[in-house]
Formats: sequence, C-alpha cells, structure tokens
Amino acid sequence: MRRGSSDWQLCMEERLNTEIALSVPFPRTPRAALPLEKPLLRYNTVPCSPKALTRVLSPCFYLHRLCYSGEISTLQGKARDPLLRAQANRIDNRGNSPLSLAILRHTGPLLTDLVALLLEIGANPRLKDSQGWNSLEVAQSKGEKGALQVIIQWLQRANCVEKGLFWAPIRSNLSALPDFYMELKWEFDSALVPILGRFLPNDLCKLWKLGSELRFDSTFAAIGKRREKSFVLRSPQPLDPLPQSPLLLINHHTHTVSDLLEPLDALEVEAVIDDLIPFEPQNRRISTTATLTPCRNRQGREVTGLICGFQTRKCRVEIDLQTDFFTYSPPLLPNTEETYFKTGTFPSNPLEKVPNEQQRSLLKGNLWLSESFPIKIKAFLPVLAVLGKGMECFARLHSFFSEDLVRLIGANSFPVKLDVPLHLSLRAVCTVTRFELGSPCAAHFIPANYPTKARRIAQKTLSSPKKRDLLRHFLL
Repeated sequence: MRRGSSDWQLCMEERLNTEIALSVPFPRTPRAALPLEKPLLRYNTVPCSPKALTRVLSPCFYLHRLCYSGEISTLQGKARDPLLRAQANRIDNRGNSPLSLAILRHTGPLLTDLVALLLEIGANPRLKDSQGWNSLEVAQSKGEKGALQVIIQWLQRANCVEKGLFWAPIRSNLSALPDFYMELKWEFDSALVPILGRFLPNDLCKLWKLGSELRFDSTFAAIGKRREKSFVLRSPQPLDPLPQSPLLLINHHTHTVSDLLEPLDALEVEAVIDDLIPFEPQNRRISTTATLTPCRNRQGREVTGLICGFQTRKCRVEIDLQTDFFTYSPPLLPNTEETYFKTGTFPSNPLEKVPNEQQRSLLKGNLWLSESFPIKIKAFLPVLAVLGKGMECFARLHSFFSEDLVRLIGANSFPVKLDVPLHLSLRAVCTVTRFELGSPCAAHFIPANYPTKARRIAQKTLSSPKKRDLLRHFLL
C-alpha cells in the first residue's frame, strides 16, 4: 500500500495529538554512540490488567510501516524529514527498531538498500531490540552478506569518530599513575612433574610507563616460536611520520610498524563476514562470586615471603564463575502489516530470559599480595585494559580481576605474584621480577628506519581466524 503526503500529515498530527509520555529504556551500549537525533520515546499506551507486567502499545509507527512493506521510494523521498529522522531509533510494539524490522522482513539487494538508507537517516545498528540483539546479529542469523557489509562499514566510521572518546578516560587514568619500569615473568609449572615446566613456553615481558604512554615488549609468539614485538600506546603528533594511531605494533623481527586500530580493509571485511555467517549469534552473561582467604601454615600463622623486594602475604582465591549462553531465535512475524502493528505486547526485559545453556566452573588460585608496592591493583587495571586490546592473555587477565575480586584485594594492595591452575597437573604463574619508579628512557624508542606495513600483512589476519575474532570484538 503506497502512502502519500496526506497520509503522512495525518499520521504526524495523530501522533502529536494523541501520544502520552512513556519511558522505555534503551539498552546501553559499551561505547558512546554517534551524535544521532534524540530518539522519540513517546507512545500511546493501553494498560493491561493491574497484575500484568507488560503494556500493549499502539502508536503510529510510520517509519516502521515503511520498513515493513519495503517502500524504499517513499523512504528516499522523505529521508530528510526531521519527524521521520526522530523515529530512526524508536522501538515499536513488538520491541523492534526500524532497522531490525527491515532485516527481519526483507532479503537481498532490497534489504541492502534499506539498511544503507536507514543508517543515513540516523539509525544506530548498535541499538538492541527488546530481547538484547543488535542489527548486526540479526543480519548474521539470516546470512545477509550485503547488509552485514554495510553495517560493518558504518561501525568502522563510528569508531573513527569515537576514537578520542574511547581513549580519553584511559589516558587520564594512566596519567594519574607514577612513571615506572616493570618486568613480568610468566611461565607454566607442574607440581606432579617438576621438569615439565622447562619444556613449556615462558617469557620475560618488559613494561614502560611514561605520562599517558605505554610500551610493552614480549618475545613469545607461539609454542616453539619467538618474535620480538613491542606494543606502544602513544600520543600521535601531527608531523609524526608514523601512523596517526594511538596503538602501534612494532615487529623487531621483520623491522616493521603496523597500526592495530587500522580499519578492516575489503578483504578483512569479507573474511569476517565469512566467519560470522556459519554460526548463530550468541550472547553471554557472566556472573562471578569471589572469595579471598589468607593462607596459613601449620602453626596458624599467615604465609608470608619476599618477592621482588616487597613483603607479601599469600592468599587463596576462589572464583565461582557462571556463564549463561543465549542463542538467537528469530521471532515469528504476522503475515499482514495491520496484524503486526495492531497486536502484540512489548516483550519482557532481556535479562529475564531463560538461557539456552549454562556453564559453571570454580576457579582456584593463589595471590601474593603486597601493601608496600607503589602501585595499587585498581590503578593498574587501565594498563591491563590497554594490553588486552592486542593480546588475548592480558584480556583474560583483565577479566580475571573482577570488581568483586578487586574489592576483596583492597585499595592498598597489589598482586605481585599470581598462580592459577589450568589443569590437574599444570598451572600458570605470573611474577613481578623487577620494578623501578622514575622516568624510563626506552619508552619512546621506535626505530626511525622501520617502515609502516598494513596490519593485514603484518599480522596475517586473513590466515588467522582467532586474530580476526579479536579484531572484530575490538574494532566493531
């Protein structure tokens, strides 16, 4: 059914004259959104019974109706209308935004054109529907390569705009720390087979911090493979010949510099889409409960020791980790437009959903805490957050120190040594072997003769699905 200008005016007058305020919270996104028009959050409501937990909504969703029927010519003609743009991120009576409804209803080139036009109007693909799924995940479930490509390109442009907003709080937290140089030794050890640790990977990592900048050196690349690499967080200068990026990877083996925040190129986007389509979208909800108890010897005294020149006390940590997995299932839409908009109730909170699968594990380990260490654990978390952007092991270490565990460690302590069992006979050990306060001299050393190489070539992302998955979670 084609709608003319008179229908548009009648629809807008009816909306302005009959709607009453209703606060419908939008799911929060982990990063700041683009400067979009403020979503319109006013609806007509027909209350259900007093005991009902939902409300039947009956607004005039003009943009939703255009997306439902796929009237792209009408949508193109009214794309600059401010009243239409105000509905770009509005949730309808079934919990769908115009973008998610278009993806559910259409396929092929028509869907690609609709998605591109809605993003131009101001639709936010990060906006989640009532069940907690965003537009990228809905398009993934349908295997729509064209829509996925358009959404990924939008997300990359959004990240370029928001780059300053993302790094500003991290730089502020780093500036509050004193300048230091630290050496971290990580290794694998076994209590049952002591000689086993000699044949397993180990590394001595070096960390420099100066102002709001970091440099981290590591030599471990894979089992049986070592490469000298440096991760550098810096403040780009206008006349700097290096890439204008805050996060660089320096490969001392190949004598090259690459930009870790470089947008995905066409080949990488195609590879990421090929990684997404075979799998159904899945969300995780993680809840942790941590306990920290001092270790005592046979005489009942706390176990203490001297590590890296700092007095420490040994504590036993137990983390009860519960992970809920939610798998996407497409909603059943009515066959007719009128049935879709006249019936249906606003779905419940996505946090109240029953998970498709639950996993529960108990993680036990040991911490050696020092109250005399110059840096405290809460102030050191931004450093782990930066290192986790380039290395998966530090991303896991950052998630290990949950808010509950940091609260138990205390505001005046720092874990100088960490011992976490990985298997019945194998455990991972990370120890601070050297720490010096003061301005380090090697923090800014980037060889001038190192050329810049594209990240796709430097990190070989096309041949590594794990690296592409890490980039997708970080860049998108």
